Amino acid sequence: MAGILMFPVFALAQSSSLHVDQPIGTNDTNNPGNIQITDVTVAPQDNQAVISWQTAGQTIAQLSWGKTRDYRDGVISEQQYASSHSVTLPGLTAATTYYFFILAGDSLGRHSSYTGEFRTENILDNVPPYNVAQFQAIPLSDRIVLSWKNPPNLDFAAVRVVRSEKFFPFDITNGTVIYEGTADHFEDTKVNPGIVYYYSIFSRDQQGNYSSGSINSAMILWYSDPPVVDLGLPKPLTLPDKQLSINNFRFTYRDSGILIPDLQALMSNQAIQIEIAEAQLPEEVAYLLVTIKNTALGTKAIYLFSHDTVNHRFVYIVSPFSQEFSGLLTISLLNRAKFITQEVAAPIMVRPLLLSDAVSPTMAPQSGLPSVATIWWFIILAILLIILYLWYLIKQREKK
Repeated sequence: MAGILMFPVFALAQSSSLHVDQPIGTNDTNNPGNIQITDVTVAPQDNQAVISWQTAGQTIAQLSWGKTRDYRDGVISEQQYASSHSVTLPGLTAATTYYFFILAGDSLGRHSSYTGEFRTENILDNVPPYNVAQFQAIPLSDRIVLSWKNPPNLDFAAVRVVRSEKFFPFDITNGTVIYEGTADHFEDTKVNPGIVYYYSIFSRDQQGNYSSGSINSAMILWYSDPPVVDLGLPKPLTLPDKQLSINNFRFTYRDSGILIPDLQALMSNQAIQIEIAEAQLPEEVAYLLVTIKNTALGTKAIYLFSHDTVNHRFVYIVSPFSQEFSGLLTISLLNRAKFITQEVAAPIMVRPLLLSDAVSPTMAPQSGLPSVATIWWFIILAILLIILYLWYLIKQREKK
């Protein structure tokens, strides 16, 4: 590949995987002695593109590009002769049409040119939506009624309900898909008494990202009017090689990344991220669950952690609480046999978002402006000075 000198200089950002396009372009054939430019390909991403081409002999080339055919956004000039050429166009705008112009020449003064165009990809959205809330599984005499509250994400597209008779499905394919759509309830009628049915529900956004999942289970008893039973999870017979506490987990507000120092002073309307590195977990741990219990209502919801294999961690995003809440948060560690090896718990309390939080130094950058209290002190001081000055003038007149 030819060495290149790039100007202006741009910083390259990470983006999505490449796909190669044949650009719309034309080759200059007016010069009978030209050096033909062939096999032009473009591999566009959301913020850059790689353009490659071949020439019949050893040539040196210059490539210009832009959002118009004036090609004013940038220029790349090669510094060595070659027959295979490839350059990267950095700093591009997503979902935008670009035009480019290649001018190649050899040592004998012969030249050729090529003009083309391509379109960059849309920005990759890999942020999953929130899990559903209030996921319930109520067994009746001949069916299990599932209900939930869909997430508030603007790009929410659908939910997928997956069922298994073995254990809770840990991903969207780990069981039988019994429902997919935008409703907030479903009746599972293909059930039999005496069998435990495990359900996981995953929300999906318009980009195809799935949430980590919310779980529940139910069983129809043999007699009529069955009660709602809490089936629980299996416990192991041996202790883990590491004993964890709630302090091993990192709690932050997802949007700001600010560390949460006190789980009993959580702010409402703020998504909370819970994470722990793989290295901190016992070796036998393969799955993590989080249970959030509402102590006032006596209800609870169980969710799955996502396994981030790139950053070697387990992560769960707690959707924002819209009102005051008091409850218990329990994190369960499961081994590969899907037995709970240990649990850690902590009480949580959510308070409404106060006006002072909007200007708190931990929630927003400092603006350099004085606070409201400081302004009032200045006003009071100014009034006192005016009163003192008027009193001085009155005393001076009395002396005269």
